Amino acid sequence: MNMEKKPSDAVSVGWIAGCVSLTGTDWLRNVPSGFSQRYYICPLRGLFRHLSKLCISKGIGAGMNKIKLICVLCFLVFGVAALFSDSGLIPAAHSYSSQPPPGMTGAPGEQNCSLCHDENGVGTISILAPANYIPGQTYQIQVQHATTDATRMRWGFEATALDGTNSAAGTFTDTTAFTQQDFGDGRFYIEHNQVGTFAGTSNGATWTFDWNAPATDIGPVTFYAAGNQANNNHNPSGDQVYLTTSVSNPAGPTPTNTASATATSTPCGSTVVTNTNETGAGSLRDVIANACDGATITFSLGAGPNTIGLTTSLTLNIDKNLTILGPGADMLEVARVGGPSYRIFNITSGHTVTIEGLKIRNGQDLSGLPNGGGGAISNQHSTLTVRGCAFVQNTGGVG
Repeated sequence: MNMEKKPSDAVSVGWIAGCVSLTGTDWLRNVPSGFSQRYYICPLRGLFRHLSKLCISKGIGAGMNKIKLICVLCFLVFGVAALFSDSGLIPAAHSYSSQPPPGMTGAPGEQNCSLCHDENGVGTISILAPANYIPGQTYQIQVQHATTDATRMRWGFEATALDGTNSAAGTFTDTTAFTQQDFGDGRFYIEHNQVGTFAGTSNGATWTFDWNAPATDIGPVTFYAAGNQANNNHNPSGDQVYLTTSVSNPAGPTPTNTASATATSTPCGSTVVTNTNETGAGSLRDVIANACDGATITFSLGAGPNTIGLTTSLTLNIDKNLTILGPGADMLEVARVGGPSYRIFNITSGHTVTIEGLKIRNGQDLSGLPNGGGGAISNQHSTLTVRGCAFVQNTGGVG
């Protein structure tokens, strides 16, 4: 996903000796310092060699050395002029900052942005998608970049959703001015647009959009996303690419065939948090993800006070009707204790949620980006009730 430069469409070049017939991206030649904003079809030495041979052969036939010299000088001038022009002989690179091509999410059968950007870094990318979906319903999705690398100053992403056969699963809808849709090879894509690269901002970026679930239960849906954390130097060098996935399963009981062909249903997960781990069985994150719609979550952590420390960039995502009933703000806190900027709770749209008896500490939004905000809790148009909670050292640029 080259937000800064891309090759022109696939070409076949054979108009001059020294350039073989090439197609696709194999023809790229990166010019050294001073010409970093262009890519070239063939080395100039092939161009000059061929034209020089033509000129010299003409000169020998005429027996005039001056003609040889004049011809070579003319072709040198022609080559230099071509470097600095936008003529059709050497195509100028175009910008992916306005629209990356489809098929770059890293999903099965696809490329990813490392085709042009191959740097590693300390950043992360995550997809906040519903753990479960109901066919025909619409869900809010977020793709989030986060990093502590201050040299990252421009951002991009592309995402798609596929079923178990790697076919398109649902469609996307733009809900802000920072994304756009695309389609290719039977798959639907959502991606940044020009304004959605947030040029000049640091620490991370967030894009929010809707996913329209398929009309029928098609089994697990996997969201694939590739993201570019760019340095905004107007070429692909030094950019960092990250890939991520997230799985959404059909909601409700799943019939299971037994030996007697009797239909049974999968039970809901436990609603009791039994440890302060960030992930894994008994953790708050695991209990939220596996609780049934409308459940009440309680805590059995022993003598307090206790801290559930979040050390990664993964927000606790609530995508169902839920009550979280803590032992009291003086007995249990949920806090960001490591990693880059991220909020503590994110509540997707269309739910009724109650959070009670917790201290929520040190949450941060994404540096006041246009669709950031909500340092402790980001409520995306749900009905939220907060009782007996303490908010400490949270930072929100919008709210």
